[in-house]
Amino acid sequence: LSVMSVYVDGLLINFYRYYLMTQSSMEVQREARTCMGLIVRNLRVANPDSVVLDRYNGSQPVWSRITFRQTVKYSATTAAPSISYYQSGQNLYEKITNPAGTVISTHVFSANLKSMTFSYASLAKSSVIIIALSFEKSSYEGRKKFMYLVSQQIELKNT
Repeated sequence: LSVMSVYVDGLLINFYRYYLMTQSSMEVQREARTCMGLIVRNLRVANPDSVVLDRYNGSQPVWSRITFRQTVKYSATTAAPSISYYQSGQNLYEKITNPAGTVISTHVFSANLKSMTFSYASLAKSSVIIIALSFEKSSYEGRKKFMYLVSQQIELKNT
């Protein structure tokens, strides 16, 4: 009986570890798809002449922030807002600013961002942008990490 309880105990621990790994995997994949979908949706209606690739501050990777002005207006009297996606630490932020420079809102979309890179597919054609997002999350006592990379090439529609 005691020998059987030792095996059952080890089996339960392994099942629990597997459960935590799959939960981390699903959460990171869902977060990556949601963040990429949001960025792509807003970037498709961006004015190509307003796109700026840079970094939020000196501690962040090069080309880890994108700022652009949408061509879609909220109303006839209100100009289109400026949207910025950037990485600060492990967080992915969205900042929306009005034309006067006043911040309308700032949201954290992910706390599991490992790295984020924006680049032009070709410097001759600035209407095609490549986005690469890498997410990482620890599971089971921080011993194992699940990493998920998603990238997409986007053509700006308003060229």
